[in-house]
Amino acid sequence: MIVNQQSLREFYVGLSTKYQAGYDSVVKGPNGEDWKAFTEVIPSSTAENLYGWLGSFPSMRKWIGERHIKHLRADAYRVANEPFESTVEVDRDALEDNQLGQYSALSNMRGIMAAKHPSVLMFNALRNGTTTNCYDGQFFFDVDHPKYNADGTVTTWSNFIAGAGSTWYLLANNMGIKPLIMQPRRDYAFRALMNLDDPRVFLTNKFLFGVDARVGVGYGFPQMALASRAALTVDNLFAAIVQMAQQTDENGDPLGLLPDTLVVGPSLMKEAKQVVNADFVPLAATVTTSGTNFTGGNSNIAKGLVNAIVSPYLP
Repeated sequence: MIVNQQSLREFYVGLSTKYQAGYDSVVKGPNGEDWKAFTEVIPSSTAENLYGWLGSFPSMRKWIGERHIKHLRADAYRVANEPFESTVEVDRDALEDNQLGQYSALSNMRGIMAAKHPSVLMFNALRNGTTTNCYDGQFFFDVDHPKYNADGTVTTWSNFIAGAGSTWYLLANNMGIKPLIMQPRRDYAFRALMNLDDPRVFLTNKFLFGVDARVGVGYGFPQMALASRAALTVDNLFAAIVQMAQQTDENGDPLGLLPDTLVVGPSLMKEAKQVVNADFVPLAATVTTSGTNFTGGNSNIAKGLVNAIVSPYLP
């Protein structure tokens, strides 16, 4: 290959096409954007977004006297945008020697990984919710979230169930806003440094190709999410749903939360499918001195209760 500006433009177009093909294969494929099921996408135009409206749940109340005005929090929850990149260096000599195939394949893979990056961010946010603060100063998944009641008292509530197993998550995505926040500032874009007259190219004899983006990740209302480390069984699923449904606002009225999504990692894939997809409860046998006792085999009352998402980005 003769390396000049025309051939470099053609090379860039080829790489860009491969990148886009890889990107589209994810976002247009099955399960490529599962993270959107529980994530509110809120565009950003500054270095960070402030979420003062997260101070209290927007419930209704009986109108007595003047309106009861809920002011935006002065200490608003902030989500900063962060930069991300993935860059490859291409040796000019390799192009002259027609070693183009490897870069084409890498560009396709780079598109795939760029499209998967929001999944990495959002499922990591779920996993890190037990150690990362949300707007109320508590971990997003915690046992002692404060609730400031209309009568002036402060009580606590929990959206975390302790246990010894792998963590599974219940999410209510049917309240007009979803429980996690993805904040795009600059979309994922394929870029190149390939001008033969560029000082860096002149000094190193190498070109640069890569993708970059700016995004922020945060948490919305923790009332809409629950994390559990109890065994994933039909009984424990119902118990978690009841715990979420019993959440109340500052006036003591139910928030009306019913989760619609169960999220697990591969380690709980079998249990999740059995709990929410199977027609029957698995038959189990217990051998005792007096004989063998059988349990299960009855209809699965949890079938279809929630949608199950299995993510490779969780344990």
